[in-house]
Amino acid sequence: MPAGFYTEDSPEYLEGNHDGYLIHSLEHGYVVFWYNCDLLDAQGCQDLLANIQSTMDEYNGFKLIAFPRPSISVPLVMTAWGYLQEFETYDAKLAERFIEVNPSMAPEPNAP
Repeated sequence: MPAGFYTEDSPEYLEGNHDGYLIHSLEHGYVVFWYNCDLLDAQGCQDLLANIQSTMDEYNGFKLIAFPRPSISVPLVMTAWGYLQEFETYDAKLAERFIEVNPSMAPEPNAP
């Protein structure tokens, strides 16, 4: 799955066969921000998505994916190969640390 910010309107989400691609991206050292706006009010969702986008922008989006996941029980879960971090509220410092530490643990971190 190419790096980027995906919404519930994105064709990649609507096709429904995205999990395999996302897992393969994790194998290549990507970090995925899984978000569930159903757990937030409209302003909370807008703030969460803006915070995710801001963090992604700090890293030029390199190997970062934001993807909706309505089945998660918290508003945000970040994943890297074999690691996850749950967020009840967004913490930019924790998100940045996750991005900096975990991708190198993937089986193929230098793959595109």
